[in-house]
Amino acid sequence: MNTTHIEHLFQKDLLIEIKKVSFWEKYNKNELLIDIGEKITHLPIVLKGSLKVLLENEKDEEILLYYLYQGKTCSIILNSSITHSHNEIKIICLEDSEILFVPLEYIEPWFSKFHSWRSFVLNNFNLQLKDLLKTIDSLTFRNMEERVYKYLKDQSTLLNQTNLDITHCQIAQDLNSSRVVISRTLKKLERNNLIYQTRNKIKLTRKYYGIIFFFSLIKWF
Repeated sequence: MNTTHIEHLFQKDLLIEIKKVSFWEKYNKNELLIDIGEKITHLPIVLKGSLKVLLENEKDEEILLYYLYQGKTCSIILNSSITHSHNEIKIICLEDSEILFVPLEYIEPWFSKFHSWRSFVLNNFNLQLKDLLKTIDSLTFRNMEERVYKYLKDQSTLLNQTNLDITHCQIAQDLNSSRVVISRTLKKLERNNLIYQTRNKIKLTRKYYGIIFFFSLIKWF
C-alpha cells in the first residue's frame, strides 16, 4: 500500500495503524465507488485521483454536491458512520483513482487517540461545509451560464487540464438540468470565447479566465 500522498496528514504511529487495518483499491474513470442505500463498512480516503459526490432524489434526479481529491474523505460518509444513519449519496470517479478504505469501527477511537486524525476529520467537515454553501449559493443566486462555467472550471482544476472529455448529458445530470438547456448555455459560453466545443469534448480558453469572464457576464444580465 502506497500512502506517500497522505503521510503529511497523519502522525507516524497513526500511519502504522492505518496500514495494519486498511486496504486500497484502484477504480477507473466513471466507475461507481459508493451507491445510494449501500451499506457502508469503510471510510474512503483518496490516495490519487478525483471523484464527485452526488445527491439523488426519489425521481432519480441528481445534483452535484462537491468533489473529493487527494488526501480527502467524504464528510457525509463520516457523519453516516458516526450517527449510524442511512447512506444518501453516491460517489463516482472523475478519473482513474486509488482509494484507501479505513474500517468504520476505528473512526471514533482514533478521534480521541490521535490528534492528526481529529484534525483530518474536522478539516474535512469544515471544507465540505464550505463547498456545500457554495453549491447552495450557485443554485440560489447564480444564473445557468455562471453555474455551467464554474462547473467546467472546477473540473478543469481538479483534472489539471483545459480539455474536458464530457458530454452535455453528463453536465445536465450533475447540475440537475436538461440537455437542451445545457447545450444552449454552452453555445452562449462559446460565443463569448470562454470555451470551444468538439464532439463530447469541451476546451476552456485560458486567456478568458478572471477579469475577462467578469466582463463577459455583464452581457448576460
